[in-house]
Amino acid sequence: MLLTHGGFGVDKGQHCRQNRLRFYSVSLTDSSLVFRGYSDVLSCRLHHTFTPLSDSKIFVFGGRLSPAKPFAHPVMLSVAVNSEGESVITASDIESGGSEPQARWRHAAVCVRLDGVDHVVITGGLMAVVNSGDSAALTSCHMFNTSTHVWSSLPSYQQPLHSHALCYDGCSYLYSVGGLCGREKVTADCYRLDLTCLSDGWGVVPLPVQPVFGHTMHLVGGKMVVVGGIGEQGQQMGVQIVNLSPIGCRHLNLPIELDSSLRMYFNHSSHVLSAPGTQPRILVTGGGGNCFSFGTHINKNISFLSLCDILE
Repeated sequence: MLLTHGGFGVDKGQHCRQNRLRFYSVSLTDSSLVFRGYSDVLSCRLHHTFTPLSDSKIFVFGGRLSPAKPFAHPVMLSVAVNSEGESVITASDIESGGSEPQARWRHAAVCVRLDGVDHVVITGGLMAVVNSGDSAALTSCHMFNTSTHVWSSLPSYQQPLHSHALCYDGCSYLYSVGGLCGREKVTADCYRLDLTCLSDGWGVVPLPVQPVFGHTMHLVGGKMVVVGGIGEQGQQMGVQIVNLSPIGCRHLNLPIELDSSLRMYFNHSSHVLSAPGTQPRILVTGGGGNCFSFGTHINKNISFLSLCDILE
């Protein structure tokens, strides 16, 4: 199943901020809309993160209504099936303590499992600058314990960063790739944090990744798969497949059309789908942007990327 919320889209023929929850039934090759609704708790928000947990819950953090109105408090989404077999989605604010992060958007988030407990790591992002209407990139990183609801601070980035991507290797390492730095310059910087040795901080990893922002990233079969984004010259990027050992990188193009519909692979979300005995696939939802030539384009349909050739 796939649950999406918010973003910028079309409603009643008008481009606007969204407060729609969409619940899809998903297979390795197809998807269908099961449920559509609204959430007063989540409200309309852009550039927030949806982090799936191991107990079928989703941790929602950050985002903004406008640059002057960011969201600070985390929300937990729970999905259950009622006696009639219908999916019921519940959203509730979380009371949290500890070293709480600043309200932010365009940050990165990932779930890590430590000592049998899900933790959500939040890194970087943009924050509102008081009384200016401007925003500034952040270096701070935090981790939320979903059992105790307590935040703790993690080592900060070496430079402010937003619109980057974050992934976890399932053991101890977090990887952060690309993004826009404090000077709004597109970066190819790759950082790694060992969660078992936080005193070492984020170390630079010399990976041959091209500068990119607005992308997504996954670790699949020992390879780092960087999907889409915008490059240094403003071009749409394809897929970057990075070998971590030995270090190397391949670049593949993404289809610019799918089912006679233009596709833009940036500001999107993606998720790896896998099933026993099958090759994993990447599901891509959302994405799009503005262009002086054709105006605003928003991807309407979910698309699937085969990893068969990518992982060879």
